[in-house]
Amino acid sequence: MTLESVPLGITVTARGWALSGEIDANGAPALDSAFETMPATMQPVVIDMGEVSFIDSSGLRVLARLLQRTRETQRRLILTRTPSRVTRLIEIAGMTDLIEIEADPEASPEAGAPG
Repeated sequence: MTLESVPLGITVTARGWALSGEIDANGAPALDSAFETMPATMQPVVIDMGEVSFIDSSGLRVLARLLQRTRETQRRLILTRTPSRVTRLIEIAGMTDLIEIEADPEASPEAGAPG
C-alpha cells in the first residue's frame, strides 16, 4: 500500500492565511515563499491551521522563520484552529512559549485526532 501526500493548500485571508493538507518538505518551500509576500502592515499574522493534516520538521522550520520575521517587525504570530497532532509537534519541539496558539471554542475534544 502506498500513501500519497496531500499537497499543501495556501489561501490568503483577511487576517493571514488558511492552510490545508501537508506542511512537509514538498510544501514548505511554497509556504516560505508565501510568507515572503506577507504585507508588512498585517498585525497580527494569523494562520488558520484547521485543515492541516500533517506537519514535519520542514514545516516547523518555516513557522520558526515566520516567527522570527514577525518578531523583527514587532508583530504577533497566532495559529488558529490548530489540530492536536500539530500542537503536539510544536510542544515536542519546545516552541509553545514562542508561537501563540489560539484556542478554538468550537473544537470538539476529538478535533485533530489522528484518524
